[in-house]
Amino acid sequence: MCAPVAVPVIAAVAGGVVAKNKIDKKKRDAKKEFERKQREAEAIAAKKQAELDKLAKEREAEGKRQQERLVALKKEQSDLRAAQEAKVAALKAKNEKEVAETRARGAAVSTSLRILGSQKGTQAPTATESKPKPKTRGARTTAASLRLGSTGTGAGAGSNYSKG
Repeated sequence: MCAPVAVPVIAAVAGGVVAKNKIDKKKRDAKKEFERKQREAEAIAAKKQAELDKLAKEREAEGKRQQERLVALKKEQSDLRAAQEAKVAALKAKNEKEVAETRARGAAVSTSLRILGSQKGTQAPTATESKPKPKTRGARTTAASLRLGSTGTGAGAGSNYSKG
């Protein structure tokens, strides 16, 4: 009678093994699914990290370009300032030279006039200013006279009308 009791025990043990195998298979499947999702997440993260690295390189390059542009603009500004200062200095020197020349000419003219003024000699006659004629009062008259009729003969003589 031992056999009938052993069969249910074997069946129970076999059923437990099947159940255990099912649980183990579910665990393996779950582990494979987790590993697949983990690989996908890592691939997405690697892709995003590559994009971020690319953006960082672009920003760094843009920063370098801006820094180089800033240096170039500062140099250009410095060069322009130096050129302007040189131009201002040249204009000041030119102005001072012109002022000195003008003063020298003025002094020469003044000295020349002083010498001419101190010389004793005959002076050229100066022009005289004419006096206005006295104004007459009363009505104005003309010197022409009126003649009627023909008093003279010849071309251009006679009245300016015809009888007739």
